[in-house]
Amino acid sequence: MTNYCMLADCADPAISVKQRHVDSGNVYVDVVLRERGINPSDVVLPKTLLTEIAAVYAKREAAIAGAIGDESILIDKARQFKATLDMLISGLSKAALGITETAGFGNVTLGRG
Repeated sequence: MTNYCMLADCADPAISVKQRHVDSGNVYVDVVLRERGINPSDVVLPKTLLTEIAAVYAKREAAIAGAIGDESILIDKARQFKATLDMLISGLSKAALGITETAGFGNVTLGRG
């Protein structure tokens, strides 16, 4: 697992973020990268976008864990974090991470000479 963010990146006075939430955020970023066809080992860190995604996910997890009941204010905060995650992830691409696109498979015409 790559460390995209650390506990210090997840400071929020309304919630108590623990290391397990940070670890979940780091794993989440790996999953999101792979879903988009990006090998996490191709990413040169630090990348602010990935740090932000991991931190927001960690805070979302902490908000859900700290919520008491469906009417908790932390559930609304978790929804806000989810909306932020969706927005951040929508901009995630190889280009956004500074990874150059490599040429894929091409077509070659074969014939008899």
